[in-house]
Amino acid sequence: MSDILGLLKPFEKVFLIGCGSCSTVCLTGGENQVKEMAKVLSGESSYKYEVEVEKEYVDEKGKTKKKKELETREAKCEDKHVVSGTIILDEPCDIRLDNKELPTAPGLADADAVLVMSCGVGMQTVYQSLIKAREGGKIPKLPKVFVSNDTHFIGQTERIGVFHEMCRGCGTCMLNETGGICPVVLCGKSLMNGPCGGMIDGKCEVKDYTMPCGWALLYERLKLLEKLEQYTDVNNPKDFALWYSTRDVNNR
Repeated sequence: MSDILGLLKPFEKVFLIGCGSCSTVCLTGGENQVKEMAKVLSGESSYKYEVEVEKEYVDEKGKTKKKKELETREAKCEDKHVVSGTIILDEPCDIRLDNKELPTAPGLADADAVLVMSCGVGMQTVYQSLIKAREGGKIPKLPKVFVSNDTHFIGQTERIGVFHEMCRGCGTCMLNETGGICPVVLCGKSLMNGPCGGMIDGKCEVKDYTMPCGWALLYERLKLLEKLEQYTDVNNPKDFALWYSTRDVNNR
């Protein structure tokens, strides 16, 4: 929230865009979160933030030591904003919806800045749509556009607020050969063949043996499916150029 307020500080009138899809499920940009953000920006409500503080403690041997902890505090927006309007787009990442709904959204024309409470794709798509609307004379000015969220991964929903990374969108899927276990995500080193020497008792060294080894999970899955012979297949190195270069899909 401190980062968001810093970005919006120079702007008086702010328009808020929520996401009716992923951000609603993640509780980071649905209708309720947009309402909460409006109250914070207008100074009506306070917001919580964390700061790192150093505290002393006595260990089991009686020695006084120091450690850093996160402490929750509350504050209010010092530079109050006027929320000119809000809208919840079903999917801000769909430029067709943005082109249709944004230019005529009440309050958008008055906004100096737009805060998109979606993933990075939604924010980029909204920006493109607003630029097109300005060039076409559908809005009087082009507001600055900001995103409120850090996008982490493509995840599986366990329950509201709890998600697990399952896919990294690498473009060369191995799931058919690995029994539905993705080594790119579940192996701490994204190894194409494993396990490595850092696996002990089915745990990975990457997070101090607190997470399962992806290749141990893969072994157990293939064993369950009676396909263990596939475990000894040697996989080719991942072509990361396919992963990191900009990609498009056109099925027409």
